[in-house]
Amino acid sequence: MRKLIAALVVLALLLVGADVAGRLIAQQKASQALAARLDGDSDPSVRIHGFSFLWQAVRGDYGHVTATSNGLTLGPIHQVDAQVDLYDAALPLSDALSGNVEHLTAQRADLRAVIPGDQLAGFLQQPGMTFESAGDGMVRVHTTIAISGRTFPIVVDIDISVTDDKLTLSARPISAAGVQVPAQIADDLKNRLTTDKIPLTALPFPLQSADVAVQNGNLVLTASATKVDAQRLKWIAAG
Repeated sequence: MRKLIAALVVLALLLVGADVAGRLIAQQKASQALAARLDGDSDPSVRIHGFSFLWQAVRGDYGHVTATSNGLTLGPIHQVDAQVDLYDAALPLSDALSGNVEHLTAQRADLRAVIPGDQLAGFLQQPGMTFESAGDGMVRVHTTIAISGRTFPIVVDIDISVTDDKLTLSARPISAAGVQVPAQIADDLKNRLTTDKIPLTALPFPLQSADVAVQNGNLVLTASATKVDAQRLKWIAAG
């Protein structure tokens, strides 16, 4: 009886070891494949969640897969970090072994992208500008403006939206703590803080809408898509 128990323990350990090794190899190969499809030094990685990996691989069904990429470029904005979580993903074992992802599907994909505040401030030609949530889907900007050789603090609320794979900023009238700002200076600042020149095409899937928030001074976009396939997952289809 003891020998049987010992044998079962050894078998269990071997299975667990094989599962761990298989997961690590699959994650490494998937990360390398993703790196080959993405431009620049994005340093992508793939993580396959759940136990057991081998059972998921044999069935071709994965409960949760996470792909991350750091340092993406969105038009004029650099160093963007993005993560996509695929849920109930399906890929036949034969395709996985051959590296074919044409038949990959997922019931849901969740995206989170972090746009550095300093990158956005530099693009808007307002270095040192800071961001905070203003409620009602708006972002509040704190910056300064020079009038007659003096510097005054400025607050501007910006409507931020996502449509057709573009990030659009629309500035509202500025507030200068009771200071009367010359119309030309106010209009110039408002125009600089209003743009639709930030493409989102480097993100994992096309965006028609997204939630926008501010965390730690950075702009954070979150979005979801349902019933996605390889054609919609641009990080995969890019190859």
